[in-house]
Amino acid sequence: MIRSRRPVAVLTCTLGALLIASPRIAAGAAPATGGQAALRATFEARYAEMKEAMEHRDPKEVAALWTVDFVSEDAEGKADTAAAMLKSLAAIPVDPSKVSETKILSVSVKGDVATVEQHYHMTTMRPKQGSTTEKQKGELNATSTDTWLRSGKTWLLQRTVTKQIDYDLAGRRVLHKVHP
Repeated sequence: MIRSRRPVAVLTCTLGALLIASPRIAAGAAPATGGQAALRATFEARYAEMKEAMEHRDPKEVAALWTVDFVSEDAEGKADTAAAMLKSLAAIPVDPSKVSETKILSVSVKGDVATVEQHYHMTTMRPKQGSTTEKQKGELNATSTDTWLRSGKTWLLQRTVTKQIDYDLAGRRVLHKVHP
């Protein structure tokens, strides 16, 4: 079983937002009336920046992508502030076997507010319980709804809500949560 769901929540929502590997791009200039392709590219770039910042475990880099009132709500409905999320992030060890990606499912914009539905997928190799040498595959899937606010030409993440999270270990489901 997963020891703590808090690090998993970090990896699904904000970090989950984080997993399209591309160069660091100063994004956010897509107009609210722009096409879906431009909006998707804008948010793919923002999520890539977040992934990079989280991989560095740099709280200043991560916080620069969030509004000052950022909130992360997990699949159980528990909300955490930016400070709590940054503390959780610092406690997550670097995982060299982690491979992850974020897929944007939809983007809608009304004025300076964007809603992004996204899916986060991550795989890793974890030590097999009771063994110091054997490893087993861990696979996490999560969907979330993210609210972004435009500040000038830059989009900042204000809220992320994990709608569903599933974690499989060695092909067996060990965690399944759906937001109330």
